[in-house]
Amino acid sequence: MIMSKFVKRLKEQSFGFLLAKCIYMHKNKKFTDLIRFGSAGIIYRNINYNPIIRQRRALLCYMNNDNDNLQALVHTNIEERYVIEKYFIDNNYVVDICDCKNDNTLFSLRENEYDIVWGFGKSYQMAYSLWPNAFHIEYFTETPFWYSFMKESERISYYRERYRIKKGLYRTGMFYQKDDENRADAIICMCEESLFGGNIPIRRIFPHGMFNNTYEYCSRRDNNSILFFGTAG
Repeated sequence: MIMSKFVKRLKEQSFGFLLAKCIYMHKNKKFTDLIRFGSAGIIYRNINYNPIIRQRRALLCYMNNDNDNLQALVHTNIEERYVIEKYFIDNNYVVDICDCKNDNTLFSLRENEYDIVWGFGKSYQMAYSLWPNAFHIEYFTETPFWYSFMKESERISYYRERYRIKKGLYRTGMFYQKDDENRADAIICMCEESLFGGNIPIRRIFPHGMFNNTYEYCSRRDNNSILFFGTAG
């Protein structure tokens, strides 16, 4: 039930509308603590907290691009984060947000009990041991570790074949570790559902609104010319 409502919200919400609306405001009240840990990152605590009613609590381990990096501030993950936050606020959760890249931010949250832990990265992986009874939803914005390792290793091998230069892994393991998907209670992904095994709920989304069901992949290699399409984020 949680998964179906959440995926529906991601698909239906207008990013432009959400950006124009303050996500931390709920019924004209603001109960939010902002904690900065220097290089350890930023934590938002008690978003949507109402002290006079009983509420469930969710922890979001995601990208906290609240800095002076202009490139980070226009990344689509900020818009995605607003949609995610709004879902939990609309369903009367108290929301805490920590940086997915730094698990040190979790130590100030250890006394909390969470109903849902959502996200990826180092902090999400540590949350398994800190809150084993929570419902863990892993968000895969790229392929799982095993597939990423296989494909990046192929590219490294091909690069070495062409230029006689040995390179190491760069992207694999940055946000997802081996067998992460096997510990999750549910998965939301942007990649193919077939890359995941097991019997847990898996939902694929297209947050950018673009997909092509007629795309066909050609595995033929041409050592004379390579056309690369890509971005930094």
